[in-house]
Amino acid sequence: MMRSTHLAAGWVRRARLALGHSVRPIQAQMGMSPRRQRHWRQRFEKCGLDGLLDAPRPGRPKKVGVEKESAILAATEQSPPARVTHWSTRRLARRVGVSDSTVRRLAQSRIAGASSAALHAQPGPGL
Repeated sequence: MMRSTHLAAGWVRRARLALGHSVRPIQAQMGMSPRRQRHWRQRFEKCGLDGLLDAPRPGRPKKVGVEKESAILAATEQSPPARVTHWSTRRLARRVGVSDSTVRRLAQSRIAGASSAALHAQPGPGL
């Protein structure tokens, strides 16, 4: 975990603290002040590994809930309307009742192995 290239850098730094590395080497290597080190050690002692995770940040709440995301993903598995072989982001958005940018964002982040280009409409055979 300490040498991971897949975990967030901040999480790895905090894990080093949790594993008991001394204050001075951590301050020299990572530039983390002793006060900040105490903060993260106390959170680790209080909450365990969950204490090392980032706290939720303030910001605008998601407009598209889990149910709507599930509906979008389920619709991608249905056949598109006649005369097209693939869903377009716009057509899928109209079908589900969201914006096409919402469908595109979801395609880029959640649909395994598919980019938004995979959803674009293609004319059916013989059209």
